[in-house]
Amino acid sequence: MRAEVISRYGPPPELYPEMPYDEELERMSRDLRNISELMLDRHVKSNLGDKTAVVSGGVRKTYSELLNDTDKLAKGLCEIGVEKGDRIMTKLSNSYELILTLLAALRVGAVIIPCHPLFAKREIEYIAKNSDAKLLVTDENSAKELKSIINETQLHEIVTTEESESFRSLKELTQTSALSEYVKLSPEEVAVLLYTSGTTGKPKGCIHSHKEYLAVAYCYAEKTLHCRKEDIITGVPSIAFAYGHTGLFGNPLILGETTVLMQKFEPEILLETIEHERTTVLLVTPTVMKIILAKIPEPRKEYDLSSLRLTLSAGEVCPPTLYSNWMEKIGCTHIQHIGSTEMFNGFVSTTPEKQKPGALGFPVHGYSVRIVKDDWRDCKPFEEGLLLVKGPTGTRYWRDSETQRKAVHDGWNITGDVCYFDEEGFIWYVGRVDDIIKSSGYRISPAEIEDVLIEHPCISDAAVIGVADEKRGQIVKAYLVLKEGCDKENVEREIVGFLQSRLARYKVPRIFEYVDELPKTVTGKVKRSELRKREG
Repeated sequence: MRAEVISRYGPPPELYPEMPYDEELERMSRDLRNISELMLDRHVKSNLGDKTAVVSGGVRKTYSELLNDTDKLAKGLCEIGVEKGDRIMTKLSNSYELILTLLAALRVGAVIIPCHPLFAKREIEYIAKNSDAKLLVTDENSAKELKSIINETQLHEIVTTEESESFRSLKELTQTSALSEYVKLSPEEVAVLLYTSGTTGKPKGCIHSHKEYLAVAYCYAEKTLHCRKEDIITGVPSIAFAYGHTGLFGNPLILGETTVLMQKFEPEILLETIEHERTTVLLVTPTVMKIILAKIPEPRKEYDLSSLRLTLSAGEVCPPTLYSNWMEKIGCTHIQHIGSTEMFNGFVSTTPEKQKPGALGFPVHGYSVRIVKDDWRDCKPFEEGLLLVKGPTGTRYWRDSETQRKAVHDGWNITGDVCYFDEEGFIWYVGRVDDIIKSSGYRISPAEIEDVLIEHPCISDAAVIGVADEKRGQIVKAYLVLKEGCDKENVEREIVGFLQSRLARYKVPRIFEYVDELPKTVTGKVKRSELRKREG
């Protein structure tokens, strides 16, 4: 069975990374024809039909109910002309309507393109044009704002989650009989296009297949985290991005778990949800962890969090002090991992058995990594170098062979991350290649300095960049956000001494600027490129 969409829009096969599958994963994926079958039909057939699949606000749906709703919407999509290979965009917060739309689109062989609800009109229009999307599903207010882009793109229609006089709604599409059978595809066919957050230019479409959904669930959720069907997953990452997409959509539904969705993050509501739903695995980011502990310093004294067995963080590196403090205050094991949109999920992670505060961990089951010098030779322990990764998922860009050529070397995915191994084999993060500061011959990691800065009791957030200097090439500059009630003059008097007692002198910033907030992407990552632009 030929994978038609990837053949037409993906890079030439000779530019692919190597994507090795172990014997068990190869066996599991051999008969795969549509990932929605593993997410739905399989569980209903194996007597899990009455198990809760999705919780979203006041909505609770079992696997049987989810399958029935999905097949009705899938039939409705077919009736308005959606065909195999068509691209279906969504611009929705984490919700039952989002889960339903994604599953129904996969069911009919379409390619799903989840977009963050905060994406601006310009970003949605770019993605629609780049992907040649046929349909967009969003809320009514966004539909009214985006209606004009239909004339500028290949979009045929905008469908809304609410009933509307101006647009067709999801409810209208489900007023039909159920789809009799899902569309069968090659396991190598494109299932989802995830667009990068655009921190280094225009968003890039990253291709992932039906087979890759299974690979992530097997290699990371099952083999690394030991997830099982009894788990109840809750989290705040957006399903529009890889971490939330696999963690709150793909993995839990493939493994027969319950996924509990939150449309927006509020510390009290998140902790109440954990208590009420008896959450076992929580997905957060370091930014969310900081906010929770700042607002509720002793969470276990106010909420029953005893059901938690794991919390996970990704999106940015979790500093050692935050890592340790979080585990103490929340009362369970914390897992840190690093991944990318291009790789679909985490490829290096700590595990429940192997922990070291601040370390990224070890290669995820099924993945291999190398840390190499500029000439591609392997680094020794504690030598910093470029992180390369190879596994059953990989970098394949949509309609962008030029970028693809730069993303793969000799079969290995080039991550753009600078890391090192320690004597025990733990991998440690230094920074992005573009972010490393080169001053007087030294290579300086912004992340290391930022980790120390936020240890200061008056600093709530920090970002570090290099700025041009005639004598040294670059010098270190820190942008600081102070906690409420802290005095800038007092911080200025003591900050250098505070840093000098914890860092080598060449790493201590020479310039400090105090700001109300740092520029960040919708995923919470600091836009260092924007800070560098300010410096000219």
